[in-house]
Amino acid sequence: MKKLLTLVAAAVFSVSAVFAESAFHIGAAIPVDALSVNDHSFTVTGFDFTADFTHIADAGFTWKIGFDAGSARAEMEGFKSYDLDGGNFAMDAGFGWSFIHNEKMTLSLTGDIGFDIFSASYNSNLETFTFLFYIGPEVSFTFKFLSHLGVFANVGLYYATGSTGMRYPTGSSSNTTDTYDASGIIFKPKFGISIPF
Repeated sequence: MKKLLTLVAAAVFSVSAVFAESAFHIGAAIPVDALSVNDHSFTVTGFDFTADFTHIADAGFTWKIGFDAGSARAEMEGFKSYDLDGGNFAMDAGFGWSFIHNEKMTLSLTGDIGFDIFSASYNSNLETFTFLFYIGPEVSFTFKFLSHLGVFANVGLYYATGSTGMRYPTGSSSNTTDTYDASGIIFKPKFGISIPF
């Protein structure tokens, strides 16, 4: 039994060679926010530039910080005739573990916490602003084809909660702003270039 445990430990150690590594990840994110606002479905889809800094310690402890920014479009039940085009910005930090981290690849699982902002309008007649906090897991995979260059793919699934404000005209010279609670799920795949060092 002791020999078996020694072999298992040696195998794990050989898969995840003990060394520290940091990397910049630069690429694209395609977030999908599936929210409920005032009992109506509110869906935001985007295409973002994404960047993060990730550090993996000798023993595998991993932390990261990053941001996304880009364009987005929203559809809200009851307002499907409006094209709500705008922009979004998100920032998060994560802590977790890298189960594989060697000269060729890394596989990490982090628990992330962050915030997401979405703002859009339709012909200045309808404007919306959404602010969300989110939390959940992200799986990250990096493959290095050179010592300082590789590719990465991440996918995160988060629970989000916050509020949505909607401003719309109620007369020839007046506007009304209503604020609603918002909650739901954010699904966020990412991919791009990794620069380890």
